[in-house]
Amino acid sequence: MLSKKIIFITGNLTQPRVIKRIKAFKEQGFDICVYGFDRGTFQNVNVLSSDIPVECLGHLENSQQYFKSLLLNRKKLLPIFRKYRNQDVWYYTFGFIPALITLLYSSKPFTYEISDLIYGYLKNGLLREGFRIIDKFIIRRSYLTVLTSQGFYNYLFPKLNRKNVLVQPNKLESSFMDYRRVCSPISTDRIRFAFIGFLRYPNTVFRFASIIGERYPQHSFSFYGDSNYRDDVSMLAKKYNNVFFYGKFRNPEDLPDIYEKVDIVVACYDTSTFNEKVAEPNKLYEALFFGKPIIVSEGTFLSHRVSEMFCGYEIDASNDKNIVAFLNNLQVEDVNEKIRNIEKMDKSVMVDNPFDIFSALYNR
Repeated sequence: MLSKKIIFITGNLTQPRVIKRIKAFKEQGFDICVYGFDRGTFQNVNVLSSDIPVECLGHLENSQQYFKSLLLNRKKLLPIFRKYRNQDVWYYTFGFIPALITLLYSSKPFTYEISDLIYGYLKNGLLREGFRIIDKFIIRRSYLTVLTSQGFYNYLFPKLNRKNVLVQPNKLESSFMDYRRVCSPISTDRIRFAFIGFLRYPNTVFRFASIIGERYPQHSFSFYGDSNYRDDVSMLAKKYNNVFFYGKFRNPEDLPDIYEKVDIVVACYDTSTFNEKVAEPNKLYEALFFGKPIIVSEGTFLSHRVSEMFCGYEIDASNDKNIVAFLNNLQVEDVNEKIRNIEKMDKSVMVDNPFDIFSALYNR
């Protein structure tokens, strides 16, 4: 039986999914300590409550090379393993590198949560396959591995049923079960598009915003979020009168107000890297909860989910012609038909149930 004392290790202390997971364990009475890195984004808005001990291990660049990140993690995590060596604890690790370091240098049981295949950003297929083999080894040695996408499972274990693996999509935190959903149809051809979250994908999302700015003055495009691309997004907002940048926000506290100002969510991730082809991002579940159709990149696991649920559109947003064709053919009635379909969905489809993880951990 696992101890009630958990040591969380994360590469990003301000990541809403990380905060949501830690908060869920705290609410169940676990004794918690958190160690992690600052990424320089969403600072002072997404934070853990003051009653949870948190130690920042330093700053980690989002673009930092894997080997440098591995060495930095090793340097910072070894003292933690020594500190808890003789205590009855277990580790909850977010991400490939913390999990690998924990496996190699600690004898304690650990849970491994995967929200991105970091090696999925590698262009070299052979190198990516090598990391996949290592990842499967980490998963086999973990007490439990939590995957935020069924697409990850299909890639890692296409023909196997791993008993220590749980697929738990990154849905809205459980408190939203008490929130009343409002799914309102749109009544005008002046559509408010938006990207909400970690700012990225210049070749698709920024391209979409630029086309709205250049060719469709009746529509608008808003960015809500933060990243090292904040200056690029600010430039777009300055260039076009109908493109807006509202900066970082509190997740989940600000989500209702944000989505109230949005008609369609744009989540056309750049599929030139493998990770985006198999990921299942939280934007899907946020859009569903707040009754907003979503636009995603075609040929991805996410597009399969959107088609399956009849809740949005799939396009190749890396091409101007495709975006223009999509916008020219977009009909208000079709958007409203999708909204009506979304409205029929049960909250459980889009709101997290943390007891799935608790059950997987303690009912083995």
